Amino acid sequence: MTYAQNLADQFEKICDLPSGTYHFASANDLCTYECARLVARRFGYSDDDIARYILPDTERYEDRFRDFRLCSSKIQAEGIQLGTFEDNLDRCAQDFGWV
Repeated sequence: MTYAQNLADQFEKICDLPSGTYHFASANDLCTYECARLVARRFGYSDDDIARYILPDTERYEDRFRDFRLCSSKIQAEGIQLGTFEDNLDRCAQDFGWV
């Protein structure tokens, strides 16, 4: 999950990249469930509300590991930094006056 403004800020560098396939993503070591909990916490929801409304799903994909994170080391090697999920979340919230 990447804040689009961070991507836009790097657009000039992106246009100068050599041909190839690149993943544009902020650094993130959290699963979707953990990200959702973090977003709720940043927006001031109580731990009780978070536990009530954001539920883990440990059964649906129990038989196969699911990881949707993208490796951004190739763009980082080209000097393109998109920050971390946490940084992107904080910047987005601040830019829109949500904090």
